[in-house]
Amino acid sequence: PWQAEVPDYESLGRTVELEDAFNVAMGAEKRAHDFYAEAIDFIEDETVVELFDWLRRAEIEHQRMLTEEMARHLN
Repeated sequence: PWQAEVPDYESLGRTVELEDAFNVAMGAEKRAHDFYAEAIDFIEDETVVELFDWLRRAEIEHQRMLTEEMARHLN
């Protein structure tokens, strides 16, 4: 679980194109979102549930920001 938000660096070669970097970053954000969303089902402490829900929503915002930034650079 501690690697939920760690990018998959092994999927990159020695040179990295912008789109490759975007895909690695987006993958990390999606994994983190899924981790927080799934973990909520196993947590009984409401304070931790609220924290994980906030973190889950933050990952959605990160995905949106990455998508917008990528669109600016590809067009």
